[in-house]
This record gives sequence, C-alpha cells and structure tokens, in this order.
Amino acid sequence: MMKIAITGATGFIGSKLARTALSRGISVVALVRDVTRCSVPRSKSLEILPWHLGQPLPKLRDVQAVFHLAAVIPNDLSDPGTAPLCFQNNTISALQLATDAAQQRIGHIIHFSSGQVYTRSQAPAHEDSPAYPVERATYYLASKLAGELCLAAAARAGTVVATILRLGSVYGPGMHPRGMLPTFIANLVRNTPVIIDQGGGYTADFIHVDDVVELALKMIEAPFDGLLNVGSGAGRSSLEAAIILAEALGADPALITVRGVAKNAGFAPLSILRARKLFDFNPMQLEAGIAKWKASGQLANSFR
Repeated sequence: MMKIAITGATGFIGSKLARTALSRGISVVALVRDVTRCSVPRSKSLEILPWHLGQPLPKLRDVQAVFHLAAVIPNDLSDPGTAPLCFQNNTISALQLATDAAQQRIGHIIHFSSGQVYTRSQAPAHEDSPAYPVERATYYLASKLAGELCLAAAARAGTVVATILRLGSVYGPGMHPRGMLPTFIANLVRNTPVIIDQGGGYTADFIHVDDVVELALKMIEAPFDGLLNVGSGAGRSSLEAAIILAEALGADPALITVRGVAKNAGFAPLSILRARKLFDFNPMQLEAGIAKWKASGQLANSFR
C-alpha cells in the first residue's frame, strides 16, 4: 500500500490532499503543529504526528513520499522585518526536510511553491521563464524560490527526487477567508458593494483546489524531478472574477464598482503545457470551478 506524509495537513490544500489520498486507499501521515486542529476524518490509514517547521522530521515508517505544504506567510507581505522568518521557515526548513528525508531513505519530496515567483508578464510564464519576484511579496516569494533551489540542489546531488509545484491562485471550499475571491463572495452575499481598484485589471491564474490535488497525487504514480506549473493556463482579471461570482451567487452585478486606472497589475498566467503533456492535466477554468464550488453547497456560506 502506498503511504505518504503531508506537512501542513491542517491547511486548505493539505487537508484536501489528505482527505483525497485516504479516499483512494493511500495511507497518510499528517504532520501538524496542533494535532487538535487536524480536521481530516480519523481512520486506520491516518497517523497524526506533531511537527512544525524547523524541527527534525520524525521517524516515518514505510513512507514513499513527503508532500511539503507547510510554510510561513507573513501578515504584512511588504515588511522587510519578516524576511528572517520567511527564509528560516520556507528555505532553511525545506533544506532540512530534504536532508532528513534522505537519511530516512524517503526518496521523493513534492514541494508546493508559488507561481507568483515569475517576473510579471502578459504572456504565460513557462517553467523556464525569468523568476524575479521584486514587485510584490518579495520576502515571502524570494524565500519560496530559495527553498526550490535548495531542494533542486539536493535532487542534483542524488539524495532525493524533488518535484516542485508552482501553484497559481488556489481557490475552492475551505480556502482562507483572506484574499480577493473571499472578499468578493462575502460582499456579494451580504448585498454590499464590491469595490475593485486598479481599474479591475489585476490579474491572477485561478486554479481550483481539486485540480491541484489531482495533479499532486499523480506525482507518486510517476515521480517527476523538476518544475511544474499548476494553474488554469489563463489569467483572469479581478473584474472578470467578480462578475463570475455575482452570476453564480445570483447577486446584482450593479454592486460591482471599478475605480482607478486599468494597469498591468497582478501576476503572469501560467503555461501548463508541460503538465498537459506529461500528466494529461486538464484543469477547470474559473467559471467551471465556481460552478463546482456552488454545487457543493458551500459557496454562499463560506465567508458570511
């Protein structure tokens, strides 16, 4: 039987990954800061161990792969004072994890990084595009990029296979209430105005959490050493997102107000040609993802 470990298993993506893996007969070791906060349903195939970033990896029996989702995201992404915290937890700890895993003969790490590390561009960013995150969230994104490099170096040394997943803007049931989509949803449900700055031109590549989990689990079927973009392949503007949500929620689109001047803001869409070719990756576009969220019965009630 396949057995995996998941760091950050209490988080949005980590908990979904754990639930899906268990539903498919995969045994899971959930590595969490607070065992009481782990919402994954208990089963004989689930082991929950206390662990936090910076600690040595506990002894993991018969684990074939570690999915590394645990990370520190500071509240103030522009504060240079958060840089030491980011690099200690998102860079040094990633290297320590790789070292500890190799010592336990766990040969595969799937590391969840960010597609926002790329230099901003109108064209889709592919895995070889320049990565220079200087315009926004520099300290956090630089620490994630440095963590990637440390894991890639470990892979080059032959100690582990390192799969680096650069994620777009992940959304869906269970997501954190802080962010653009949750704010839009909360306002539309309350019938209050949605104010969109920057002329509604802020763009992101939105990817449903189910698509992220599906692709991530394929990594244990065919271990991949290197970078993979995980997005929808399309950049969508903040205005587009608000209109799609208003329609799904049956809200009055007149609640949406755009102010400021449209500018080249946000992040580059992600090219997913590599994931399509190697893993037959076919993610939902935003309209379909929001419709699926609505069908779950959780969209309107998520952020009241």
